[in-house]
Amino acid sequence: MEAAGDAQLMARVQGGDRQAFAAIVDRYKHRLVAYLGRLCSNGARAEDLAQETFLKLYRKAADYDERQALGGYLYRLATNLAFDDHRRRSRRRLLSHLMPTAGGLANSSPEYDAQLSE
Repeated sequence: MEAAGDAQLMARVQGGDRQAFAAIVDRYKHRLVAYLGRLCSNGARAEDLAQETFLKLYRKAADYDERQALGGYLYRLATNLAFDDHRRRSRRRLLSHLMPTAGGLANSSPEYDAQLSE
């Protein structure tokens, strides 16, 4: 694939081109993981958040406005995901101290965890 600008790649992603999306991931993955690593101070969590960011970009491709810089848009998605993750983890830590059990939260279940993230 020839080198293409971010706006061109996103236009192709909006048209369903998975190779264009792979090119975007290749272009930004290392910088995004490094950025998220600085935000959350956890390399493994940074990689998970980067994957979530790219997944969100793919799902929201139709909402992307080519007048925006793709890098800025991608970093904003990543920042929001990192802050949401931090808030969710902080709530869990607080609740686990208030309601200790052998396995963590007394009401730990996928439904309960989903309520915590709201």
